[in-house]
Amino acid sequence: GSYPNWTQTFPQGSGNHTVPFDGTSVVSDINFGNNRETCPLDVALVLDNSQNMFKPISAIQADIDMLISTVQLVSGNNYQLSLVSFNDDIVVDEILALNNGLPFKLAVNALVPSGGGNVPNATDESLNTAINSLTDFGRPQAFDFVNNWRGPAVKKLVILVTAAPPGGFDDTYTIGVDDVSMLMRIPEANGNDMLVSAVQYHNNPVAAGLMSTVAMGTGGLYQQTNNAADIPHMIRRVIEACGGEKTGSVHGRKWLDENGDGQFNGNDRPIPQWRINLLVAGTVLESTYTNERGEYWFMDLPAGDYRVEEELPTGWTQTFPAGGGYDVTITDAEIFHDLDFGNKLDGPGDICGQKYNDLDRDHDFTLGDMPMGGWIIELMDNATNQVISTTTDANGNYCFTNLAPGSYTVAESQHRSRRGEFDFDAWGQSEPVTGVYSLTLTTNTSLTGIDFGNWEDPSNEWCHIYWDTHFTDFSYVDVQVEIYNETLGNGFNPDLYDVVMMGLPAGSPSPFGSISDQDGSTSFTFIAPNAPPPLFVLDSHMKPLGVRIDYPPAMVIGGGWAFYQAIVTNRQTQETFGCIAALWPPEDHGVQVDRPNNAVGDGVQPLDGPRVFEWVVENLGNDDLLLDMQIDTMAPPAPAARGGGGVSLNGQAAGTPVTTQIALQAGMSQTVSVTVSAINRAAQAGVHDLMLDIDTDGDGTPDIVSAQTILVDVNQTSVPTAIQLNQTASGVQPQLVVALLVTMLAGTVGVVLWRRRRWEL
Repeated sequence: GSYPNWTQTFPQGSGNHTVPFDGTSVVSDINFGNNRETCPLDVALVLDNSQNMFKPISAIQADIDMLISTVQLVSGNNYQLSLVSFNDDIVVDEILALNNGLPFKLAVNALVPSGGGNVPNATDESLNTAINSLTDFGRPQAFDFVNNWRGPAVKKLVILVTAAPPGGFDDTYTIGVDDVSMLMRIPEANGNDMLVSAVQYHNNPVAAGLMSTVAMGTGGLYQQTNNAADIPHMIRRVIEACGGEKTGSVHGRKWLDENGDGQFNGNDRPIPQWRINLLVAGTVLESTYTNERGEYWFMDLPAGDYRVEEELPTGWTQTFPAGGGYDVTITDAEIFHDLDFGNKLDGPGDICGQKYNDLDRDHDFTLGDMPMGGWIIELMDNATNQVISTTTDANGNYCFTNLAPGSYTVAESQHRSRRGEFDFDAWGQSEPVTGVYSLTLTTNTSLTGIDFGNWEDPSNEWCHIYWDTHFTDFSYVDVQVEIYNETLGNGFNPDLYDVVMMGLPAGSPSPFGSISDQDGSTSFTFIAPNAPPPLFVLDSHMKPLGVRIDYPPAMVIGGGWAFYQAIVTNRQTQETFGCIAALWPPEDHGVQVDRPNNAVGDGVQPLDGPRVFEWVVENLGNDDLLLDMQIDTMAPPAPAARGGGGVSLNGQAAGTPVTTQIALQAGMSQTVSVTVSAINRAAQAGVHDLMLDIDTDGDGTPDIVSAQTILVDVNQTSVPTAIQLNQTASGVQPQLVVALLVTMLAGTVGVVLWRRRRWEL
């Protein structure tokens, strides 16, 4: 085979051996010789130095000698290195200078990750500094990037390493501004004959799309990892390939051609998860699937002749291109764009229905009910998870047309009202009783009567305590009880609430089916904020009440959890409701819990559809671990006014946990994910605790618990952060870091979590 940057020196001529073989003898000395071509290099390492890059930067510092040696080998000791670090500002730490390996090493080792604030950083502007050799004049940049880039005989590489999307200098990612700024680097780099490669730590979808586009648009390489230890080796791969030399790329788009005119126009839309094939001499060499934007890539292709074709399922006709596919010839590092495919359905189907106000609450559109216009209806293709939406007209009607045969889910987007200090669900759903429609559409079929009925929701009162409360020592722990008054009103009418705290004895059941192992505390003291009760809570408001819990005198370390609860009574109506939480002793191997204000929430927003939650579990110890994991939800009893319902994990029945086991080698990480959705979204008032239990020693009991809270009907803003867990178990010294990541599965759907807890176990 042929390899970039290597020239065959033996055998001469054809480069092959012709060997007579009789089937019994041993033929030896069938040798091959190669000489590595030198690649003079100018390299600018553009490195995110924000606090969440601590582990990647530590890994680069540990392997800096290996990286410099690789540069020296590949370049034949003809190189220049530069370092540009950034978070929300930019620092030029080392300028390009001939064979400056030692100063570069000192600059890298001097980095101390800090700052960064919100996730977006100056990713786009740091590239701007390196590509365009900008000075610090008028910019939040320390020192000039001196333009010492050399001529065309030298390969000029810019290597970006970050976890963050671009945010300019304002710490905010703005569509139409920061993405445009990032993509402007492509023509600038191409004009300067530079290859931009990108190494992404973790998988931020926004950053992934932009970083891969910039890399591929300049002929560079794009790589992604969740394991910080991989990053130096990914940088080395870029250097060894001279930034992507002698490999080409193929890029195109797949779309639904609704009018069949062979052009992307009108109501045409991208098609995700469509298989595209790359062929050599009529044989499929590689296959890929289009992403959510209908795009596909084939990368790192050596010189040769290729053909690109799509797989055409039954029921579809190709409208573009006329030849059915594309023939391309790669000679060096070309990028072939716009190799697009258009298709139309031979027998499209429709899904239609009506939205109405179910005034008599009979779960049907009957005399007296009113159609409701301006309501968003969502359709999800169950095969691709692609979501499209439409809005009901003045008569409440909606229709999804030109749909391919397949399985679909149809749901409505709940309308919410802003009253007081938070948004809430002002409507209850009456049809369908399951909350959503699961439909199978066949060729040339129109499904009608897919109707949604709602009524205005009555008042609602409830409270919440964060489920897991851990003692860090044998004294006390502070928590907060949140009292929600969602009574419909003008936001200015208060209700007066009494609160009583009590510990529950061992063997007490929770509303979630759990049974306590130990007696709860008998001593509670009301503290700030809002102590002591009673306390006024305005309608459509929430108010927290501080509570100090003394350590239960009979609690046994390692003996499991206890329960405690708050009982809340509305003085005006004498209605009583309660909330419960688990109480944990310190672990015998030492538990330290750092949760400011015991993880009081930053705010919540509704669960309107499926969302993927991912935990990145990393073993920082020296021993391999076998981890048993269970992901489960615990939901409080729904108020009678709201009905039942539940939260589903990975499409299972509500209340069914997800279990898995992973073997995690020392120093490695692995992602554990779950898809969370509501079975009946209109009936989901209240909080749902999403729990990840990790059993590190195989005794059947969780040693690490990562919990977060989903609130279904309140809409605010929250930013997830990391959960860190450092566990010492018997016989080993495992250190686990669990980071919670959230990705959208559907366009406008979402769940926002309460502030993450940082645990050290």
